[in-house]
Amino acid sequence: MFPRLAVNWGSPILDLHKPSRLESIRRQLPWLAIGFSIAAISLVGWLLTPSTVRISAMINGKMLHVTAIAPMWRSADSVEAHVLQATGTQSPGKAVDQMAEALAHLGITKYFIELGDLVRVGESRFPGRGWQSGVVGISPTSDMPISVAVVSIENRAVSTCIASRNVFVIGGGSTDSVIGVAVIAPTAVLAYQLSSTLIGLEREEGFRILSQYPNVDAMWMLGDGKRVYSQGWKQYERN
Repeated sequence: MFPRLAVNWGSPILDLHKPSRLESIRRQLPWLAIGFSIAAISLVGWLLTPSTVRISAMINGKMLHVTAIAPMWRSADSVEAHVLQATGTQSPGKAVDQMAEALAHLGITKYFIELGDLVRVGESRFPGRGWQSGVVGISPTSDMPISVAVVSIENRAVSTCIASRNVFVIGGGSTDSVIGVAVIAPTAVLAYQLSSTLIGLEREEGFRILSQYPNVDAMWMLGDGKRVYSQGWKQYERN
């Protein structure tokens, strides 16, 4: 007869194959690292997700509209505070340029600023497509506002200056008198100053002055309903 062997299943010998607490944690580290990585990527993605901030205010009798594409972590209140802080100046062109600088200071490069008939935009929201801005003129017969053109611009400003047709006719003008001028320029200050200047000049003199400014284009609206363009204007106009 062979002796009977009693096996103690709870013996320390059998427990030697059971992983220790430290070894269990070590085995779980790769999965924990993956989980933390996914959480970190999700958080960064959320913080960088663009959000649209819209601001409306009345500035010196003109309506201000701002659309800015800001990262999620930028609060709308902070963006609005920076923009409105730049509206104290009396010159519309300078005010708009200062708003653009305030947005750039916040790291916001995609924006649309409209103050009355003056618009400045930053980088395009979509590759190959600029911001769309309408150019409003007046009817050659009724002095009523009408849509004249739509331009697509990026990192530029457009300013429109309109004068009543009747003023030019009474003053000795003709049906081909200039009743409106729209200018596209790199800055709002330049666009505003040139449109305000060209509206009071004959077209020939206006073309002469415009030729002194590279990278600037203009459209003249005439009393007979016709439009005259500088050489580069058509690249911005959309049907």
